[in-house]
Amino acid sequence: MFSGLLLTSFRVIVSLFIQYAIGAAVAWFGIVREADLRGFGAAMNTIFVPLLSIVALGRGLSVELFVSDGWVLALIGLVSMCEFAAIGLLLRLVALPSPAFRRPFVVAMALPNVVAIPLSVTQSLCEMGAFDVEFETAAECVLRARALVFMYVCFNSFNVWVVGFGYLAADDISLDVRAVQTPGQDRWQRARALALLGGKRSVALFRRPPVLGVIVGLIIGLIRPVQEVLFAPGAALLPIGQALSALSEGAVPIVNLMLAFSLGHKLRALKSWRELLGSKGAGISPRTMVTLTLGRMVLAPLCHGGVMYAVLGELPPSRLMRVIVFVEMAPPTASMVVVMLHLAKKPRSAQLVAWAIIPQYLLATVTLTLTITFALAVTEW
Repeated sequence: MFSGLLLTSFRVIVSLFIQYAIGAAVAWFGIVREADLRGFGAAMNTIFVPLLSIVALGRGLSVELFVSDGWVLALIGLVSMCEFAAIGLLLRLVALPSPAFRRPFVVAMALPNVVAIPLSVTQSLCEMGAFDVEFETAAECVLRARALVFMYVCFNSFNVWVVGFGYLAADDISLDVRAVQTPGQDRWQRARALALLGGKRSVALFRRPPVLGVIVGLIIGLIRPVQEVLFAPGAALLPIGQALSALSEGAVPIVNLMLAFSLGHKLRALKSWRELLGSKGAGISPRTMVTLTLGRMVLAPLCHGGVMYAVLGELPPSRLMRVIVFVEMAPPTASMVVVMLHLAKKPRSAQLVAWAIIPQYLLATVTLTLTITFALAVTEW
C-alpha cells in the first residue's frame, strides 16, 4: 500500500513539475514577457477561477451534502487558514524577510495549494479503490471529491480575495488613504473621507469575480432545479453547462503556468544557480527560504494535523471527507498567491514567491506521501 501511495504522490508532484518546467522555459526564452503576465492574471481573475468555482460547486454540491459534510469542511478550511496565517506571523520574526517579502511571506504560509493537489490526490485515491466501500464507482467518488474540495475552500475564497488580497495590496491602499487626507480637513471630514474610502474598497473587493463565482456556485448547487437545468442529462441548458465545464477545466493548469512564467523570469535574473536555495541579494535570504519551507511543509501540517486528529471522532463518518481534511493541510504554497501579486501590480514579489515554492515541492514528495499514508491509516474502516 505504501509503495502505491508513494507512486501516487510522486506522480502528482512530477506532473506539476513538468508544467512548471515548460512554463519556466517559455518565459526564460522570452516567448512570454513579464508584461504579459498581467493579462494572464486578468484572465484568471475574471474567467477561469470563477468558472471553476461555479462548476465544481454548482454541479457537485447539494443541500444534503452541505448539511452532512460540506459545512464542516468549510469551517475547517476557514479555521486552518487563520491558523496558518498566525503561524506565518510568528515565523516571520524568525525568518526576517526583506521588506518586499514581509507580507508575501505571511500569505505564502497561510495559503497552501488547496485545490490542484487535493483534486489530483483524491482522484488517484478514488481510482485506486481507497473509497470503494463508500462509493459504487470511481467516477462517483471523483465527483464527490471535487465538490468537497471546493466546499473546503468555500469560505476561504472570501478571505483570499478580500482579506488576503487586501493585505498584499495594502501599499496601494495606504496611498489612497493619504490622498483623501487633504490639508484643512477637520477630524469629522477626515473620518468621513476615510469611511467612504473604506466602503468603496470593501465593495470593490467583495465584487471580485472569484468571490462572485463562489456565491453563484453555491446558489446553483443548493437550488436543485437550477442545478438540474444546467447539468442534468438532457436538460434544456445542458450545452451551457457543458461549455462552462470545458472552460473551467483550464483553470488549474493556467494557475500553475502563471507560477512557472514568474519563476522563469526570476531564474533569468539570478547570477548563479547556487542562489536557488536563497540569496539575500536576490530578495530571499537562505534563512527566510528555509524558515518558509519548513514552516509551510512541516510545522503547519503538524500543528493542524494534531488538532484534526484530536477531534477526528467528532467529524462526519465519511472516509473521503476525513482524508480530505488531512490532505488539505499538506500542500506547498498555492500558485494563486503569484496571481494575486500580479493583480496587485507587484511582479517582483510574485517572482520571489514563485522562487520560494521550488524547495517546498521538492520536500512535498516526502511530506505529502507521509500525510496521505497517515490519513488513510487513521480513517480506515
